[in-house]
Amino acid sequence: MYDSGLEACRNDLYTDSEQLYRKYPDALARKIERVREMHQWFLSNPAAKDAVFISECVSRFGISRPTAYSDLSIVKALLPHLSSSSKEFDRWRFRQMTLRTFEIAEARKDARSMAQAAANYARYLNIDKEDESDIPVDQIIPQPFVPTDDPSVLGIRQIPNIRERIRELTEKYIKEIPDIEDIEAEDADLDENNLFGPLPENQDTLDPVDA
Repeated sequence: MYDSGLEACRNDLYTDSEQLYRKYPDALARKIERVREMHQWFLSNPAAKDAVFISECVSRFGISRPTAYSDLSIVKALLPHLSSSSKEFDRWRFRQMTLRTFEIAEARKDARSMAQAAANYARYLNIDKEDESDIPVDQIIPQPFVPTDDPSVLGIRQIPNIRERIRELTEKYIKEIPDIEDIEAEDADLDENNLFGPLPENQDTLDPVDA
């Protein structure tokens, strides 16, 4: 079921009419066509009041006012999707213009223009390319990443005996700079519980440190 046509309009606002009537009941397909046309009218007349929209809709399509109000509610619901809808409209209009160009060229027996229109249509729809198919999730194989300290995996030349080389250089620089003193790390003599513990009650600040 479709929520007053909103879902159908959101999904197929610029789908070709022939496909609409194959996919939906006639009444719903006609509604989508009306909403499509009035959506563009609304974009061209953004300051128009609801009453003007209703009058235009009733006059243009010969429908009842309740039906026109239903169309108006859908048009307004589609407005937040203005950016994507405009692109979809441009794509739909391009297809219609290309098909119309082909029909005119065919009526004039203009083979060159027919071929050009057909080529434009095929190129736009990527008919000459294979359809991309998504791989099912259960068939996706994760990449086997293995940690390594071998730089050759990045295309970097590996230095033979690198660890021995590091040891030799360390000893060399220690000897060249006699002031260097190698010391072991020591634990800080700090009373962390006193420094980072909770404040005593009724005391918002720490006592100043004696100089």
